[in-house]
Amino acid sequence: MVPPLNTNKITYEITKEASLFSKTSYFPSLGKPAKLLKFLYLFEVWTPMEKFILKKDITKVINRKMEALNQYKSQLQYLNLKDAVWGLNLFRGSMGSKEKKFAEVFDIERI
Repeated sequence: MVPPLNTNKITYEITKEASLFSKTSYFPSLGKPAKLLKFLYLFEVWTPMEKFILKKDITKVINRKMEALNQYKSQLQYLNLKDAVWGLNLFRGSMGSKEKKFAEVFDIERI
């Protein structure tokens, strides 16, 4: 049996490699190297990150985020994406607070 693809990890690897190449002149037809690119911000998607550096309160915009998710109709018919996102952001925001808050967390990786 073939194990399922970890699309988050694949996306991360592609993004990291593209970021590294963007700092070189390896593809001159794509323009000048992005010398100022120094960090990747890593964002949790399905599973809570074990470690993170930045926590951003998104309580004021959570409803707007949920409205934006409504645009992904094809994904929503197969995944309970809205409840998963709501739950993860509520989990992150409520940790360390008695109030109902929502947050996103990020890790930062130097490239």
